[in-house]
This record gives sequence, C-alpha cells and structure tokens, in this order.
Amino acid sequence: KQNLIEAYAIFMRSEGLTWKQPFYQRYDKKRRAPKEELVDFLINHARIEMKLKLAICKDLGLRPIELTWLTIQDIDLSKGIVSITGAKHTVGREGKLNTKTLELLQNYITTKNLRQTSKIDNGKSSNLSTKYRHYRNRIAEQHNMPELKQSQLYDFRRFKASKEYHIHRNLLY
Repeated sequence: KQNLIEAYAIFMRSEGLTWKQPFYQRYDKKRRAPKEELVDFLINHARIEMKLKLAICKDLGLRPIELTWLTIQDIDLSKGIVSITGAKHTVGREGKLNTKTLELLQNYITTKNLRQTSKIDNGKSSNLSTKYRHYRNRIAEQHNMPELKQSQLYDFRRFKASKEYHIHRNLLY
C-alpha cells in the first residue's frame, strides 16, 4: 500500500497536480515458530496424504514449492536422505527424514503404487496451501482450538529453522 501511495504521489507531481497524500504506516508482524505440540497435533490428525506432506515439511523445513518439486527418486528410501531442489535462487541441499516419516512414506508409496518419477504432491504450491488451510480450519473447528487457525503452512519451515538454531546456536547453520 505504501509503495502504491508513493508511486501515485510521484505521478501527481509529474502532472503538476496536488493531492492530500494519505499517511500509511507499515506494521510488520513477526511470525513466531509454532510449538512442537501444535505441529505434531496437526500432523497426527491429518489423513495419510496430508500427514505425509506435513511430516516431510516438519523434518526437512521445505518451502511449499520445494515440496511440490520433490519426487520419489530424490529420496534414499533406505537411509531417509533427501536431495532437495532449492527455490528462490538457493542452492540445493540435503536433509534427513525421521524414521516415522520414512515409514509413512514407504507405506504411501506402496498404497498409491508410485514410481521413481512420481511426485510427492501433484499440484501447485498454491493448491497445497489452500488444501492445508481447509484442513487446518476443519481440525480447529472439530477440536475447538482457534489457535490452530493462526498456523500457516510456512510455519513448518519456521519450526525447523527454530529447532536447528536451538540445537546448534548458529544462525547461519
């Protein structure tokens, strides 16, 4: 909004016109990483497909777009090592899946009869975010937990980053 106001002010000056520019003060809300109990609650109450996606996001700290790019061949199913294609001009990285997540993935692969080239999520990240919002709101209503409605899909990435920081005490890690 502030950028729009400033652009319009420049336009008005260039045309030699005057106007009363509204005052807009930006306020940035700091997002906090969710507590592990909240993250686990969301994962445990999901259906198998959403449960797998959320568990992978929790273990690896993936962006939603990175999850949509993830294929079965990117995952070493014996060790749980995942080769992640980085988004937003970042270099790819590796991560390790939790044993429970790895078992869930193996069950999902056999249930859905997936091939090596199959993707974990066949869709766009915006669709994944929409599905997550619907799921989260439904769970919040069912369990009368309005605090769940504040959690975002990206919070799983924030959770992983916060957890890594507390383990290593190194911001760059």
